[in-house]
Amino acid sequence: MQKPLDGAATLPLEQLQAEIQALLDRSGLRQVEASEAAPRDTFHVKLEIQTVRVGADLYLCQTSERCSLWADRELAANEPGKPQRIGFLGHVVGQKGEGQFQELLRATVRRTLAELLVSTPRPSAPKTAQGSVAASTPKTPPAAPTGKAVDFDFSQIRVKYQPPAPPYPTSAKMHRVQGTVVIELVVDPEGLVSRAEALEGPGPLLLTAIGYALDWKFQPALLNGMPQYARFKLTMPFRLR
Repeated sequence: MQKPLDGAATLPLEQLQAEIQALLDRSGLRQVEASEAAPRDTFHVKLEIQTVRVGADLYLCQTSERCSLWADRELAANEPGKPQRIGFLGHVVGQKGEGQFQELLRATVRRTLAELLVSTPRPSAPKTAQGSVAASTPKTPPAAPTGKAVDFDFSQIRVKYQPPAPPYPTSAKMHRVQGTVVIELVVDPEGLVSRAEALEGPGPLLLTAIGYALDWKFQPALLNGMPQYARFKLTMPFRLR
């Protein structure tokens, strides 16, 4: 399921289906119709993709995934103190520029599908967009390339511009949600944030944190005197007053 907001980009359905089928083949799983699903031998998976455009060239993507046995497909949550019957995954990422965002969107969906179909322990492993998946032993995927960014500690980075704090997210405020969000940033050689991903934090705060992180500006990160693409973590506390 895809929910584009404010003109944000989406993935063509045929491309999404091709990504799903490729990972099913790779993991040793196969998609089945609901009428063929065995309650205890088939997994039910739901993937939701939400994309948002913020301003002229900031794009955000949130993926939410749910996986359970077919027999537990109507359950809304796990019961405290009991073995988990539902697996949940999620990613929130942001990118500047629509062209680059399309690639980020494809990469995020591909990674999400790999986590569900290939590398996540059962029962929170397999997935399809709307159907069910029959299980077999998964195969471990090759490690994803780390990219051209050099890892830095935030203490090594000089801030050029820190934007004013954003308004507190309305939903989080209504439900009294607060906490700390950890964002991984990729900054280009000019010190501009090109990509941001939420690594930790309460769900209702993540989109706001990503949008805020994309507005920061830094002095170029240097390695042997040369500006580099830099990757580091930014910690953001959200506190209600």
